[in-house]
Amino acid sequence: MTSRFATRFDARPLSTPNLAPMIGVLLAVFTVVATGSVGLEKAMKLDSPGCFLGWLGVHQARPIQISIQHDGQAYVGAHRAASIRDAVAIAIHEARTHGGNGVQLRADPDVRYEVVALAVKDLNDAGVAIGFINEDIR
Repeated sequence: MTSRFATRFDARPLSTPNLAPMIGVLLAVFTVVATGSVGLEKAMKLDSPGCFLGWLGVHQARPIQISIQHDGQAYVGAHRAASIRDAVAIAIHEARTHGGNGVQLRADPDVRYEVVALAVKDLNDAGVAIGFINEDIR
């Protein structure tokens, strides 16, 4: 029994597929992907909160936290503010003077949307970056 291996002269050339009909499909897919990804960088700006990386010896400033309770009380960090507007004003002042990364906003689920929207508007008008704290509801 002899086995015969194909040499480069004996091997048959491989047939190549005709890709011409696929050009239109590839062009359509490219167009959809290109037009869909144009504005993605403007869609949402996310800022991560600061942290202490002790093992690297790097310390980043922690953002100021505003907490709005269901009964209307507002806190900046652990300190109670007279009103929600005062809490926002204190947070803006702290962010500007201490160079924090921004303000984190946390509101109880029972707080009215208008209250949170006014706080967000005041922070945006002051040019302060806002982060939202999300927690499991009940």
